[in-house]
Amino acid sequence: MSEGKESLQSYQQVNDRLKEISEEITDDMPLDQALDLLEEAVGLGVKASSLIEADIEEQTSADQTAAEETSADQTSAVSVDESPIGQTSAEHAPVEQQVPEHQKSSDDLHQESSENLR
Repeated sequence: MSEGKESLQSYQQVNDRLKEISEEITDDMPLDQALDLLEEAVGLGVKASSLIEADIEEQTSADQTAAEETSADQTSAVSVDESPIGQTSAEHAPVEQQVPEHQKSSDDLHQESSENLR
């Protein structure tokens, strides 16, 4: 009733074989046979884990591709609003860049501390 390890290609097949192994084990089974089944079950557990990881990686890759396509579609659909005086909306509210403390130069830090003392 044992299938070759190489013929189990899907998670469901691996799971089915593990169920078969659990049903085959009995109290009066010779130790060698029980150890062989245990060894096969451990190998099947590793195979199942690999199949699940591959499926997760495939799904993650597909999700990333879909997100990139959606982002590209949204970017191409965005238009620049023109204000009544001919300025783009980006010019209405200039955005001040916040630089993380660990990326600031010593001159920047010195200037900030001087401004704070005033």
